[in-house]
Amino acid sequence: MSATPALTSTLDLGGITLTYIPDGEFRAEPALAYPSGHEAMLSDDLDVVDDDGMLVLSIGAVLISTPDRKVLVDTGIGIGIGIGIGIDNRTIPLVRPGTARDAFMRGGTLLDELRKLGVQSTDIDAVLLTHLHADHVGWIDGISTFPNADYLADSSRTAPNPWPVSRRSPRPDTHRDTSPSQSREVVVAR
Repeated sequence: MSATPALTSTLDLGGITLTYIPDGEFRAEPALAYPSGHEAMLSDDLDVVDDDGMLVLSIGAVLISTPDRKVLVDTGIGIGIGIGIGIDNRTIPLVRPGTARDAFMRGGTLLDELRKLGVQSTDIDAVLLTHLHADHVGWIDGISTFPNADYLADSSRTAPNPWPVSRRSPRPDTHRDTSPSQSREVVVAR
């Protein structure tokens, strides 16, 4: 059986619902993604490679829903600059010397998948970014995709200026979490 990207799936925790929402996929030769131990991925027990032998990983977000809040954890790959002219997805080529085939990340379905669930981008109260790799921040592009959301990222995971340069980009403010467990700065942008 050939691996395919994951579909939307939901886990109800009684008052809190976690929903995986796909935005795209990552495909690469297994040895490129995992130089050590990739042979184990090729066993019959794991369905992680496609018919061409490329490793298939899903890229997306997790929507945390409560009766009064919607929090999106990460935002996938997003769309490319061709939106509105017939190009509705974004492909990031990952060319590596010594590989037989080029790897890639492709995304752009997150907002459509949210709409299928009855969730509009304006319904999102907060966006929590686990880290700032391209496959986690794709919809954070300065066009106010989630205009009512606070954007949250641990300051230790941010670059000196992680926010896109744009008139409409969120402007980060720094807040200190003073919980007794540990003190951390959290970048909050509105």
